[in-house]
Amino acid sequence: MNYLTGAPDIFICFSSRDRDLIAKPLADHLKGIGLDVWFDEYSILVGKSVSREIHMGVKKALIGVPILSPSFFQGNWTLLELGKLHSKMIEDPNSLFPLYWNIENDAVAKELPWLADAKALKINPKNIKEIAEEIFTHVKNRQNKKFKKIFAYCVLFLLGLFLIPFLYKKFNAIPSQPIKTELENSKTSLDTSDKRQLVTFESSPPSKLTESPKVRAPAMQETGTPAMQTTTEKKEDYGVYLNSQSKVDVSIMILDENRNVDASLSSAISNIYAKGGKRTGIGLLRNIFIKNPEFQELLQGNSEVIKKLSLDEYTDYIVLGKVTYSPRPGTLVDGTVVCNASITMSIISTLNKSVSQSFTVSANGNGVTELQAQEYALQNLLNKYRDEHSFF
Repeated sequence: MNYLTGAPDIFICFSSRDRDLIAKPLADHLKGIGLDVWFDEYSILVGKSVSREIHMGVKKALIGVPILSPSFFQGNWTLLELGKLHSKMIEDPNSLFPLYWNIENDAVAKELPWLADAKALKINPKNIKEIAEEIFTHVKNRQNKKFKKIFAYCVLFLLGLFLIPFLYKKFNAIPSQPIKTELENSKTSLDTSDKRQLVTFESSPPSKLTESPKVRAPAMQETGTPAMQTTTEKKEDYGVYLNSQSKVDVSIMILDENRNVDASLSSAISNIYAKGGKRTGIGLLRNIFIKNPEFQELLQGNSEVIKKLSLDEYTDYIVLGKVTYSPRPGTLVDGTVVCNASITMSIISTLNKSVSQSFTVSANGNGVTELQAQEYALQNLLNKYRDEHSFF
């Protein structure tokens, strides 16, 4: 556990069908060797919002441990949790520790192409103890690296506290008297010089003033521009707006209501297309491009922007969308919340350099809290999206 923040070491993501045979024994072993584990059975207290506790557990945990199995890919909850872990992995590549239970890498690659090249361990009821020890070692290594980084920052901070006053005294302890003497001498010299010039002028007869040489204007080229201005305008490098990756069939980017990338939802949509046989990816465009005015032109299928970004070298289609949530009090049952989740999509063909499809999908969800209603609305939206738009 992180004793400063109270964050757990491990978050275990699993299918309920794998609870008794794999997930709970693993959680018990990890707790037994001294790790703090987020596990729903002893991490969600009675009366707490399940969806909110899961969200906070994923966010705070040092490492996410998904137990991937055939039943894992049959539930929306597990895929949403994995999407949240994926968003953590984008920021911190070492925050994911995947385990395979009764499944092979080819099957995982078909469901989750982005996870296919990640190192994973195979778990079964007989080797749970060994797997727990591997996870323990991984956690301790990460904790040691974080401790060393924090220690280095503290050392730099203390050095700064010592050096700043020292440097301040060193560069500000300049004697003021010599400066004053130089200024006085300079002033005296100037006064004497002025008097000499005055005497000379009074004693000599007036003469013609010598004209000062004229300053010639810079030569002009035939185009009418100064000869020195021959530099050409620098062409903008659009490669800075892209994350380098292998070419895929479909690249997905979903934005939230604050125009930030929703990696969790992007991953969930990516999984839907992957099940339809597409090679998928997320995170092709960087966040800095979203703030660029040309992003709005890309949403409209501007062929020039598509060409500048060279998107056809990375994907055949790019799916851009924005999700919005509209909660309201429930009318049928007091104390409940109804939330509408809506996603507006643009599917852009990078080969034709135009918008291939545009559509909106929306669904409602009910819950006792706003966050729970939002989670259920999102599940219903993904089911509807899978049924209506998994192929194009």
